[in-house]
Amino acid sequence: TEKEKARLNQELTKVQGEIDRLVKKLSNAEFVSKAPQKVVEGEKAKLEKKNLLYDFCLIFPKNII
Repeated sequence: TEKEKARLNQELTKVQGEIDRLVKKLSNAEFVSKAPQKVVEGEKAKLEKKNLLYDFCLIFPKNII
């Protein structure tokens, strides 16, 4: 349905924003050098999960809609 497609597009936009934020954070050399290693690894894990979610939504939208 159109309503569900709109919801999916909104979710994809949200996830893309989160991906962009995480990439920016992890590209910041000061953050990476000063943050505890556990924090950096946690942010990398979040980024990986968000990328997988985004890709899944793009590849299998009919499973969500």
